[in-house]
Amino acid sequence: MTEGPPKSDTARRASMAMQRARAVHDGWARVEPTERSACLGRMLRKIVLDRDEIVRTICSEAGKTRAEALSSDVLPTLEMLRYLERETARILEPRKAKTPLVFGRASSRVEYRPRGVVVVIAPWNNPFQLSLVPVAFALAAGNTVVLKPSPLARKTAALVGRLCQDAGLAQDALQVEDGGPELAQALIAERPDLVFFTGGPAGGRAVLQVAAKHLIPVILELGGKDPMIVLADADLERVEQAAVYGAFAHAGQHCVSTKRLLIEKPIYGALVDRIGNLTSSLAATGQWGQVVDERAMAVAAEQVREAVADGARLVVPDDLDRAGAEPTLVSDCSPSMRLVQEETFAPVLAVLPFETDAEAVEMANDSPFGLNASVWSSDAARADDVVGRLQTGNACVNNVLINIGNPHLPFGGVKTSGFGRYHGPEGLRAFCVETSVLASRSRRRTEPNWFPHDDNMAEITDELIELRYGEMSRWQRLTGWLRVGRKLTRRGKHL
Repeated sequence: MTEGPPKSDTARRASMAMQRARAVHDGWARVEPTERSACLGRMLRKIVLDRDEIVRTICSEAGKTRAEALSSDVLPTLEMLRYLERETARILEPRKAKTPLVFGRASSRVEYRPRGVVVVIAPWNNPFQLSLVPVAFALAAGNTVVLKPSPLARKTAALVGRLCQDAGLAQDALQVEDGGPELAQALIAERPDLVFFTGGPAGGRAVLQVAAKHLIPVILELGGKDPMIVLADADLERVEQAAVYGAFAHAGQHCVSTKRLLIEKPIYGALVDRIGNLTSSLAATGQWGQVVDERAMAVAAEQVREAVADGARLVVPDDLDRAGAEPTLVSDCSPSMRLVQEETFAPVLAVLPFETDAEAVEMANDSPFGLNASVWSSDAARADDVVGRLQTGNACVNNVLINIGNPHLPFGGVKTSGFGRYHGPEGLRAFCVETSVLASRSRRRTEPNWFPHDDNMAEITDELIELRYGEMSRWQRLTGWLRVGRKLTRRGKHL
């Protein structure tokens, strides 16, 4: 037997990491959910104590302000850990299910069992939250984890590993493996039991392609082009503040950043002017952070130039050469523009007018993405009606971005924004295998559906179908069940 080609250093690293994770999985899976969640509780309290160091590291790698790092990375992570500490055991408790009468004397339940080894591939833009939260959900479910962070967030990932170790996590239950796309591919090639990926659509497709070769399940949290729909009866003072925050917090580099602002025509001109003034003021403060990925900034600048050439108006800044590198507001856009259709991972907000709610919904849905959205109105029923027609995995009413931080809500996208969910009960169970169990309490030596498959069995089954699903009076159904019961008893004695 001839050996295959020698493995590269990257492939060997991936193989060794997977072997270590598998070696300790059984032990970690046997730990009671209450003990696993207690470990996450210790991690929470360690983060509170060490948050200054954590924030400094996040700011240095992701280009965030201190306030942004605390509010969008540290605070949501703490909220998720508290949720897991309190709710893991309850969520993973076996769930009783009903058992129809035709299954005889039996009980049914659903058990939530760990999948095995989970590979988490994390991005750089929210390096703490978007690595530690999926890692924590996977660990709480009883899995072991290999975390591959972005090369731009190595230090933050190292902190995550140290926090887990300090919290008393079993040795090798979490491993942090530093590398680029080639390492991600090598880890998936080692056939983990689940891959959780956060990143752009191109990276998601690459992950899915490799995972599909081995039928490995994946959860993909990808990009967005999130619309903010402002109806004419909205609170405009709140709207203008929210639009500027939603578009330019962390330089527009959140996956749920507001990218398309749809404004009802009666308030369009005035609101654009007000948002433009706020955008100019924000740009002068530097509180919006900085663009980290120069390639993304170049793409954004090109999208803005094309939009302006096609008739859009550059509201802020006053120099086209600075567009995309600082808070940028572009009004009078049309739905077909690249600036409206393609992902923009930079501080750029495209503005479009609409006349009716139906037109707003059509424009919002005219996108390959479907991650998050917001609807603004003083009429709750009208806002809910619009939300109900949006093609999106998540939505806010009269708020923006904040819904991703609610640990009780599942989070994930539709269309090119990915599939699968984390956060909430659904998110924790997504890291589990749902095993359905039907336990019979019958003491009969045979069952009605077992062999022999003779005319007597066919007659009883045919009568049972008529009784269970056919139309008849209660008296007919009662006497019919008694008759079938006697036939089943005679059949059992005969067999």
